[in-house]
Amino acid sequence: MPPDGETLRAWRRSRGWDVPEMARQLRRAAHGSGQQVAAPGGLIRMIYAWERGDHAVSERYGLLYGRVMSGAGEPGRREPQEDGVPRRDFVALAAGVISLLDVLRASPGLPARLSAAVDGRASVDAETAAGLAQVMDGYRRIYQSAGAASLLEPVCGTFSLLGELAPAAGAWRDLLVSLIGQASSLTATMLMLDGNDQAAAARYLTIAARAAQQAGDDELMAIIYAARAFHSAYGGDPLDGLAYARQAVSIASRGDVHPRTRGWVCAVESEMHATTGDETSFRRALDIAEDQLAGPMPDEPWKGIGAFSLAKLTAYRGGGLMRLGRYPDAQAHLTAALGQLDLVHAKHRCTAHVDLAAAFAADRKPDQAAHHSMAALDIIATTGHANSLRRIGRVAGMIGPSGTQASRDLASRYLEVKATS
Repeated sequence: MPPDGETLRAWRRSRGWDVPEMARQLRRAAHGSGQQVAAPGGLIRMIYAWERGDHAVSERYGLLYGRVMSGAGEPGRREPQEDGVPRRDFVALAAGVISLLDVLRASPGLPARLSAAVDGRASVDAETAAGLAQVMDGYRRIYQSAGAASLLEPVCGTFSLLGELAPAAGAWRDLLVSLIGQASSLTATMLMLDGNDQAAAARYLTIAARAAQQAGDDELMAIIYAARAFHSAYGGDPLDGLAYARQAVSIASRGDVHPRTRGWVCAVESEMHATTGDETSFRRALDIAEDQLAGPMPDEPWKGIGAFSLAKLTAYRGGGLMRLGRYPDAQAHLTAALGQLDLVHAKHRCTAHVDLAAAFAADRKPDQAAHHSMAALDIIATTGHANSLRRIGRVAGMIGPSGTQASRDLASRYLEVKATS
């Protein structure tokens, strides 16, 4: 008997796949067995219906699910795997490790201790562990203004180095495993938002979740679930995104979790509610996020990526109102956010410009939409960010029929940035 919808949904999530990826896997299995399946769009709709329990899975598709669940796919040589993840994803370039050691030279004696640990002559000590934690904190902060092209390599180098050190880390093993999770979640974010490689991002999010689980790190796990929410929503599965966001909020509500993290996952939940059209829940989640930011903050940094502040929360509010179709209110909040966000928060400012451009375009104000799209493109040209570039392409398409000079200039600039990205 084919598996029921609840089982299918749970299994898909355990693999870190959104519905479009599940559809792709079924089509691969069908190709490998010489079968025909529905077109991609139709198959995606069928999967939604199966998982909701609206329709039972037919015997033919049940057999395809069985092939996917057993790991069978296209015929031919399978790529070597490391714990279910293609080995190529674990390749760390030597230059990445060198970049990491260059950063660590600011801490006296740390490179020598790291070299000894890698060579097996010594275990990780407290100062080494603290230095590695500082490096990962720095990378997470740098992401808000640096492009993936310059940051991905050293982060992957750090990922590889932590993997070598963790088995012999002794009392510091849980910290290093948590740092592996942090490096994985940052890599996933860059692949998802900057590189538009959703499949690779899902694999790194899976690694991050396993690391957080092994380290018993509730804060990191909440952050990963929130990242999963974005991954699902951007992949066309907003209900899955909302489910992940709710779980992130639930995890963050227990244990010793930084209030900034609690606030951020509530803000993510607010965006998911706005995407699904639930304005009441959207506003409630934002109020909870604001309460978390209003209290005292501990000295230790949060484990999130980039920055989260009242200014960024204002941007979340504006972005949500735009998704809910409340364009004048969205324009007011996003304009306020741009006045508050520091220039160093380049990617946060870029997102605010894109949301504001979308709000103006939907409000039939093409010149204002073009102005903020141009501002976003100036940032994208420096930092990258494939997701923002794709959204600007949609704005350019929306305002193109207006025929204004600003819309024509935007179309030209968009193609220029796209061609050189």
